Amino acid sequence: MANVRARKIEQIVDAIASATLACALLVALENIGFGTSFAGAGTVAAAGLSWCVLRAIPPQALQFALPDFAPSNLTQEELLLTDADRIGRPAELMLDEIAAHVGSGSRVVRLFDASAMPTAGELGARIDRHLQQQGTAGVVDASQDLFDALAQLRRSLR
Repeated sequence: MANVRARKIEQIVDAIASATLACALLVALENIGFGTSFAGAGTVAAAGLSWCVLRAIPPQALQFALPDFAPSNLTQEELLLTDADRIGRPAELMLDEIAAHVGSGSRVVRLFDASAMPTAGELGARIDRHLQQQGTAGVVDASQDLFDALAQLRRSLR
């Protein structure tokens, strides 16, 4: 069984090698300046000749004894991982332990600190201040400038 499979693999490799040589010869002959019909005939001849030469080389004897492989029938219970399959203790990230060692100026820790979070009233006041600042800055209406620029562009195209 393994010997038959090895022969099939060798035949496939020989065919790929012959085809590769034939394609390279075709490109080379066309680049040199030979006609398509002559280059095609040379390609077919080279493919056939290289196939015959490669098939004439006898395969080497197997250097290693390869046993036939047959997968075993596993049940679904054997494939499931459980806590008994764990190696070592799982690593845990405890934010409480890290927070004790980091200074009060750290933004990452303060982001999750409940005492540093603003109340609803403080958040509403911030939003109101932001909206008032945008209202006083004034929104510039540039639609008339855009209309004038498009009209000037139309006139220049005529």
